[in-house]
Amino acid sequence: MHHLFYLLQQKELISPERAETLRQAYSARPHSLQMALRLIWYVGVSVLVSGLGMLLWAYIDQIGELTISLSLLLLATSAWVYVAKKTPAFAKEEVKSPSTLFDYVLLLAVLLSLSLEAYVQFQYGIFGQAYGLAVGIPTLALFGIAYRFDSKTTLTMAVSSLASWLGLQVSPLKLVGENDWTSETLIYSGWILAILLFLFSWAGKRGGLKAHFTFTYLNIALHVASLSLLGALFSFSYPLLYAIPLAAVLFAGYRYAEKERSFYLIVVVSLYAYVGTTYIMYWLVEYFDFWSDLMVYGILLYLIGTGMGAVKLLKRFKQHIDPS
Repeated sequence: MHHLFYLLQQKELISPERAETLRQAYSARPHSLQMALRLIWYVGVSVLVSGLGMLLWAYIDQIGELTISLSLLLLATSAWVYVAKKTPAFAKEEVKSPSTLFDYVLLLAVLLSLSLEAYVQFQYGIFGQAYGLAVGIPTLALFGIAYRFDSKTTLTMAVSSLASWLGLQVSPLKLVGENDWTSETLIYSGWILAILLFLFSWAGKRGGLKAHFTFTYLNIALHVASLSLLGALFSFSYPLLYAIPLAAVLFAGYRYAEKERSFYLIVVVSLYAYVGTTYIMYWLVEYFDFWSDLMVYGILLYLIGTGMGAVKLLKRFKQHIDPS
């Protein structure tokens, strides 16, 4: 950041006095020690498990398959013993974690267990050719762990595993880029996953079982449902048929965002609504052959007007949820 202030000063975008004020303010700002520790623990656990996997793979011939399996089993068991000793009693409501260390030992135990299952399946084929079973059993285990230990991290892993079982990638970096949303099979899988996540959320709230997981479920469901319906809109015949459920999903998402006062969800809903509305207008012009010079100018005005309107809407909602 100090380098950025220097560049702004060099380009005469800010005065030297202003640059110095910004440097002092940036240096004096409060830092979250807990956030830093959580980041260090998360990176440490991820690097440890990844490095362990690479090391074992590099020396698999020298170490031996049985030794690797027993080592993973011993490490995972040690982590689970710690988790079992420190975990609080189960409750249907939200349970606070005993410590940051507990969260990341739990994460380590889960990752080591998954690594052990994957390694044993790869080397010994315990599930044979039943790859659905090889993914399905860990998925059920992850859901059980998430609810037992009240872990949103594990819940996200469970949802990702369920999506993988259905042929989808739902991690933030892969949701759009590594899913072919023009594939009919993938679109149907997206609908199924979105419905399942909504049902999980509804059942949890109705039964009072970990109701605070609702946001995690509905957040992923909103993305998957919107993308799969947009895929149907772009790829299938009669796009207006899919515009109706898309509008219903986005309206429900908007109402939930208002209830939760979530600016993030409002941005997501607005983005998907904008893409869907723009495509429908383009399709109507193409279908009824309305192309003309006047229509081109009309489309340009539409793009400018809706862009300005979206910014104004988001600013108003931001002020509504955070008047300060």
